[in-house]
Amino acid sequence: MKTILFCCTLFYISFSQTKIKLLSLTAGFRVDSIEHQIITNTLRLYNKNAQEKLILQIDTVPTFFSLLTSIDSVPPDEYHTTLAMGTITNTPERRIKYDFSSVYIPSKEVLVARDRIPSFSITNISGKRVGYQRSTIEEKRIKRLKTIYPITPIGFVLYGDKGNALATGRVDFTLEDNIAVWDNPRFYIVHEFKDQAGKGISIMYPKGSVLRKKLDKYLRYYLKSPSFNALVERAFGKEIAHYFKAHLAR
Repeated sequence: MKTILFCCTLFYISFSQTKIKLLSLTAGFRVDSIEHQIITNTLRLYNKNAQEKLILQIDTVPTFFSLLTSIDSVPPDEYHTTLAMGTITNTPERRIKYDFSSVYIPSKEVLVARDRIPSFSITNISGKRVGYQRSTIEEKRIKRLKTIYPITPIGFVLYGDKGNALATGRVDFTLEDNIAVWDNPRFYIVHEFKDQAGKGISIMYPKGSVLRKKLDKYLRYYLKSPSFNALVERAFGKEIAHYFKAHLAR
């Protein structure tokens, strides 16, 4: 009887499951997106090596603001924990309220134009329409720029609307993360801001999440792997892959 009980206990431990909910923006988090592949490959490593198995349920939200405010609203009896992905910059202000993973995309805040602009100076934005996304770090940047230059800020709730406005000439420039240009080669980075709001793009967790520490171990392992380097090369090319190697913590 003791032997049978022992075997049953091992069976239960080996197959215990934890349900987690991943929140992401409606636009951009496709099955073939780099963020989707990063989290699924990290979970694959975790499930291969850990005793508990993580089951991921993806739920999309329409705006960046709702992404930030929904992470604490999932009923604890329905899911063990939540996390959020969607080009979320790891900033000191956000770390007060949330926990963050290691940076998986070394992003920077940049100014983007539809066409190449030789010998661009930041003063060129004077008198221009500059698009930004509301409820993001871009809102803080646009407020600073407006105190220095006579610009016309134009805010967008949806990221896709901001990109369309630049493509159709309804704005002259947009504030972006550099990954937005890697994903959309029809636009050009004309200026990189020296003062950056955060460390880069990370997974966001509710404050005090136990999962963050456990999962981050496998995320860091994956970011150092040849398969991750190959993923970045396929998505953005060799030059960007070298940029990742140079700027991600090792």
